[in-house]
Amino acid sequence: MAKHLKNLIRLNDWQVEEKQRALGDLLNAVAALEAKRRQLEEELVRERKAAAEAPSEIGIYYGNFAKAALVRRRALEQAIAEGEAEVAAARDRLREAYRELKKYEVAQAQRDAREAAERDHREQLFLDEIGIQAFVRKGKRA
Repeated sequence: MAKHLKNLIRLNDWQVEEKQRALGDLLNAVAALEAKRRQLEEELVRERKAAAEAPSEIGIYYGNFAKAALVRRRALEQAIAEGEAEVAAARDRLREAYRELKKYEVAQAQRDAREAAERDHREQLFLDEIGIQAFVRKGKRA
């Protein structure tokens, strides 16, 4: 039976690690989307500045660029929001897997403590028996 819990602990530990990896992947994906959004914002600022410096050459194209950039921004913001929702769900799954792991670890620790107490009790009984036998032998000699 003790082997059974150790296998469950190992399995749940592996599941926790898998969920941690999945969460890390999601966090990296969201961070990449946020970096793209920052790059887009920087690009907008650069293009706005370039359009202001040369309105006759570049300024006429800025409007179309800005519209396209706004569409890209909305798409990135939606993807980021969806990613953050996935991150929240992954965190919940990780929390649940960790709780499950802890449940088995606590049960194993309690089982180990109970077995140690029983072993100590048996050892004490054995030592008591040796002491009684020594006392009886000593009494027979006297």
